[in-house]
Amino acid sequence: MQSRRLHHGSVLIETLVLLPVFLLLVFGVLDFARLLWTDLVLRHALAETGRYAMVHGSSAPTPATLADLRNVYLAATRSIDETQLTLQAVPDWSTGSTPGARVRLEASYEFLFLWDFLPAPSVTLTHNVLVDVTQ
Repeated sequence: MQSRRLHHGSVLIETLVLLPVFLLLVFGVLDFARLLWTDLVLRHALAETGRYAMVHGSSAPTPATLADLRNVYLAATRSIDETQLTLQAVPDWSTGSTPGARVRLEASYEFLFLWDFLPAPSVTLTHNVLVDVTQ
């Protein structure tokens, strides 16, 4: 009878020791998956924005501004915190969006991990796409 109580006590201690390690591993994997998902969403959104910029240059019937490109980018990233998001054009979109011009759209996003105890609480995801303006 007494050996049974000791056995139950050792199971409790083993659980208390291993449970935090297991939970840390599980939530770490989930947070890393969230990072990869966010990266894929941002890449897709920038590709969509590049396609939009390609046909909405300065000679298009409805020329786009950088604010319009940002709105297209934000529409493709609905589930992303837009305050952490930046989008810029090199050279400047207002002067470089003539037909035949090449413009590089650069986007960056500050990804925040859910856990504050990590050595790096955030990661900056940056992507760029080269656009040949056709209109």
